[in-house]
Amino acid sequence: MYREAHLREDLIQSLIKLAVNTRAMSDDKLLRIYANNFSPESLALTEPLPITMHPAEVYLNSLGEGSRRTMREALTSIGSTRKE
Repeated sequence: MYREAHLREDLIQSLIKLAVNTRAMSDDKLLRIYANNFSPESLALTEPLPITMHPAEVYLNSLGEGSRRTMREALTSIGSTRKE
């Protein structure tokens, strides 16, 4: 479990460095870098994300206290809407 968490942290750090260093690169170059360094298997989660790392929760926590409740309700509503 520790090893998996450490590897996942290394992957996250690599992705952050890649994002910082690639701001001026073309889309084609970015796609080549991605294809050469990452596979679907290497990016697959082995367990659910902790709630503190879930993208929606991270977004909600970035909002002001007054906006958080309103946006959470809106996202919950969107998530519960089923397309027919």
